[in-house]
Amino acid sequence: MRHVRSRLLPLALAALALSIAGCLPGLHRSSSGPPCCPAGVCPIAPTATNLPQIPNLREIPLAIDHAKQEVRASAVVQKTDAPRMNDFGSAVPALMGSRGGRFDDAFVFLLDAWIPDIYEALLELGARPRATFGAGGAVDHAGAKLERIELGYLNGDPVQAYVEWDTPAGQRRRAYEDFFIEKIVVDGQEVLKPWTPHFVLHGSGVLNDARTGCLICTHDCPGGLIANNALPLKAPIPTLKANWDLLPRPGTRVTVVLRPVPSAEPRTQGARPKASPPPKGQGAR
Repeated sequence: MRHVRSRLLPLALAALALSIAGCLPGLHRSSSGPPCCPAGVCPIAPTATNLPQIPNLREIPLAIDHAKQEVRASAVVQKTDAPRMNDFGSAVPALMGSRGGRFDDAFVFLLDAWIPDIYEALLELGARPRATFGAGGAVDHAGAKLERIELGYLNGDPVQAYVEWDTPAGQRRRAYEDFFIEKIVVDGQEVLKPWTPHFVLHGSGVLNDARTGCLICTHDCPGGLIANNALPLKAPIPTLKANWDLLPRPGTRVTVVLRPVPSAEPRTQGARPKASPPPKGQGAR
């Protein structure tokens, strides 16, 4: 018992010091001024290890890097028989999403964090939605007036998405869209081209509690959190194929990095978005 107490005392003192400094890891933290969490990275959920130490970020479900203005989420690469995995196709589900939603098998990148938590993390960095769909009318949310649309485009602050992973040669980082090839028709001829989406934060999937698990939709779809609004609402859906020459091998642990281009000051307080937790037994780890 004495040995256990001697191990717990330093942890308790460290946690108390962080709490006094105002940076105890948790859902509500001050974003103003220099980050006080170790290495400038605050885990969304406290870890079971020594709080002042940040473990391998590939294993942290969700973290906010205030210094770099990035949200970081752990994920795994998976290859299934879903559309777009092995051949060109168009499908409603996203290609990146959270474990425990309705479309797990459709995601090339399967995240451990739940979508409402990722949404809150982006809000904390100052990102704001502008035009949503099906939220019951215009609403004042997160310090921004949201326009409800029936036709047109979902809209919000732009979000840059990257994927990081480790290789024997060191860490790699590539833009999310680099991992997919798009097929279009030009003058009646099929043309293969790089995928060139425009990602924006609209938040409709959280505001409507859609529970799809979709994080970044390939088209202007209101079922997720971030959409490609390069084309009008819901249609057309781009024809894509996963590029396994560039993708990390299935089973590889990666970090999804979201870097918003915010239109507001980082949020330090205020109501959290209301959404259901992950389904029991299927929730994100």
